[in-house]
Amino acid sequence: MTIPKFRVYDKVECMMITTSDYEDLSDLFCLLKADADTGYYSELMQSTGLFDKNGVEIFEGDIIVAMSQGVKAIGEVKRRIDGYWLMYPALQHGELWHIVENVDTGETGVEVVGNIYENPELVEVENE
Repeated sequence: MTIPKFRVYDKVECMMITTSDYEDLSDLFCLLKADADTGYYSELMQSTGLFDKNGVEIFEGDIIVAMSQGVKAIGEVKRRIDGYWLMYPALQHGELWHIVENVDTGETGVEVVGNIYENPELVEVENE
């Protein structure tokens, strides 16, 4: 069984917090505090368990660039209710782009270029 990895974006300090030390995972979850007026102070993101073409681990909330059948798209990594990871809002032939590994190479062919908290302009510009 694979232990899920998480990271947290701290909205107050404007910084990404990661951990690979699962003894400290409870400390990471302690950052998830809410305020009645402004909402959450931080955002929790789960790893997809996938890596981009440069070996960078892909997390929920990352912004990725992908090419498929000559079409380039940029979008946010989101998890579907059925557990599949996809790039949103990218569509190809009327269908959402799923993020999957090549069974022969283990590569996804996508590239992480930022995340929605530190680089929201990447998705806004592309989708205007």
